[in-house]
Amino acid sequence: MQSDYAARLGIDWADQKHAWALQVAGESRTEQGELEHTPEAVDQFVAGLAARFPGRKVAVALEQSRGPLFYMLSKYGHVDLYPVHPATLDHYRHSFYPSGAKSDPQDAALILELLVKHPKRLRGVVADTPEARLLGMLVQDRREAVDEKTRAGNQLTAQLKLYFPQLLAWFDVDQVVLAEMLSKWPTLEQLQRVRATRLEEFLRQRSVPESKRRRVSQERAGAVSALTDRAVIESAEGKARHLIALLELQCYSGIAPVTESSGRTKIVKWRWGCPTFLRQTFHEWAWLSTRGSEWARAYYDRQRARHKSHHAAVRALAFKWLRILFRCWQQHQPYQESRYLAAMQKCANPVIIPLKKSSGLTSVGELLA
Repeated sequence: MQSDYAARLGIDWADQKHAWALQVAGESRTEQGELEHTPEAVDQFVAGLAARFPGRKVAVALEQSRGPLFYMLSKYGHVDLYPVHPATLDHYRHSFYPSGAKSDPQDAALILELLVKHPKRLRGVVADTPEARLLGMLVQDRREAVDEKTRAGNQLTAQLKLYFPQLLAWFDVDQVVLAEMLSKWPTLEQLQRVRATRLEEFLRQRSVPESKRRRVSQERAGAVSALTDRAVIESAEGKARHLIALLELQCYSGIAPVTESSGRTKIVKWRWGCPTFLRQTFHEWAWLSTRGSEWARAYYDRQRARHKSHHAAVRALAFKWLRILFRCWQQHQPYQESRYLAAMQKCANPVIIPLKKSSGLTSVGELLA
């Protein structure tokens, strides 16, 4: 943390009013007050700091690394932000107030004290490019959406085990055909009343393999309801419908992957049937990767050499990138170009050949050096 700040400010954020504590450089006294949670009030407050300390920066610590106040303050160039982890503030508060006493002005003063007395314990937010910040927020939003999908899928599984377990034996809970079948025939009793030809056509239109269609048709005839209590069935059915609506929305947005299963084969792949904007985002991102990744450019050139159009080649590259990123996500590892090139060399990937030729090298070891 730099030492020439004009002042240091601690803010305890809240929904409507934020308590703050300020200490001017070279002074020991602390100023305190409240700040309304409106863009106008925040702008006026920060403008007042700029007028009071012209040409100098102010360090601001707050118990937030994302959120409305954080983003309001991040747009001002003369303010440096230092997020304080809630657990840090909680432990610091208990060391001085073991009784558990707490108030907003008190927390603002403690945040300021952390900033003044323990600056090395806090890490400032380094301003990044708008593209990098957008990517970070989109990644986190997608992670939260995937977690929501997982929770909804687990809840739906629990409901189906309760009153319609046969459906889980036929399909995976994240398959669209399960959601559509459950929307049409929410109970085993209703499914058993459907004509065999209608069910066959329903499954065939959804590309269900013939072997799976035969299994569903045969097993539904002799299936026995797990419950007879109408109150439990109707309650579980209603909740299942609600969860199906959530899962179908996520499938539409492209968040949920597509699962294809037949016999012992099960393939999980990216869902291309999603909004055009989302698909275009990955298309453009894949094309931009050819500027910074040698193998990506070589892969694109190889597709073009096969007489594929520019957009077809980029789509192929985007699909390859998605598989790589999905693997990185599974292993909780960041992408490393050198590691991927080594893997390409190990499996004798033909893309590695033009890379070695263009670099004038005789081994991938030299390429990775």
